Order: sequence, then C-alpha cells, then structure tokens
Amino acid sequence: MASFSSPLKTLPVLRLPTFFESYLQQPVAASGEITATVDPDRRFSAVALEDIGEACAHILQEPAKYVGKTVRLAGVLTTHTEIAAAFATSLGKPVAYTQQTPEAQREALL
Repeated sequence: MASFSSPLKTLPVLRLPTFFESYLQQPVAASGEITATVDPDRRFSAVALEDIGEACAHILQEPAKYVGKTVRLAGVLTTHTEIAAAFATSLGKPVAYTQQTPEAQREALL
C-alpha cells in the first residue's frame, strides 16, 4: 500500500488574535458604542491586518525556517474599554462599550 504524505504538514500555521478592523464593521461614529461579548476590562491581543500581511511576507521570504511550525501573532494587549476610549478620542465624542450576549452580538453583526 502506498503511503500518502500531505504537503499541508509542511506549511506553517498562523494563529491570529482579534483584528482591529473588525470594529470598523460597527457603526461606531453613528451609535457612539462598540459591542462585543466579553468583559469590558478583560485584556486581549489585537492586531491590524497590515501587520498580519507583513508577518506572512516575512514567513514567505524564509519558508524553510517555518516548515511545520505554528506561529502565534500577537498585537498590543488592550481592553474594550480602552478601544472605546480610543474611538472617543478619534471621533471627538463619547463612545461606550456595551457587553452583549452572543446571540445579540450575532444579530447585530448580520
């Protein structure tokens, strides 16, 4: 019986955190709020899509270094309270964070 070796085993796996751009799907300027399902002060890593592109380009430039490896990309540690404050500063008006149930968040994003 012939053995099968998948080429996928040699590709690196990128594990990505939250994308900052996901907040741009929400009407923050109009509503004055951002929403998600987690505690407002729970720290998490967030990264910009441009930074992911740069990391992927680096990996593609030196592929042998990453064969079969998992690469975890991390960005700044932040909270939803801090992100709401950053939006408020940028927009020049109050922006609040509202914690929602998973069901309510799903409906809001559809």
